[in-house]
Amino acid sequence: MQATLDPSLSYELKLESCPNPDFSEVEAPKPPLLASGKLDYLIKQAKEYRQGLGGGNWKRADLYLDGRHVAKMSYNGRFWPAGRWSRDMRPLVIADSSSMSVEVWLV
Repeated sequence: MQATLDPSLSYELKLESCPNPDFSEVEAPKPPLLASGKLDYLIKQAKEYRQGLGGGNWKRADLYLDGRHVAKMSYNGRFWPAGRWSRDMRPLVIADSSSMSVEVWLV
């Protein structure tokens, strides 16, 4: 069974960009953003934050539930389990996402 995120719960999302070394940038293009709310709202916030950023600028997007780090969001909008990456890792599924007003985007 694949791990899920519950869209009815309220989460906290921390987004952060970084300079892209491919373009010799020295400053992060955007300041960090902290947003709280249900997943559909947080996905909208992440989409807005990503505007104008390339994959090389995407430093982190960490999802917290009650102060516990539960997931990471990649540049393409997928949620992944918190912790170290492993090659057998699978993206998290949003349980009953039919009730959400947005879709998780994929590049």
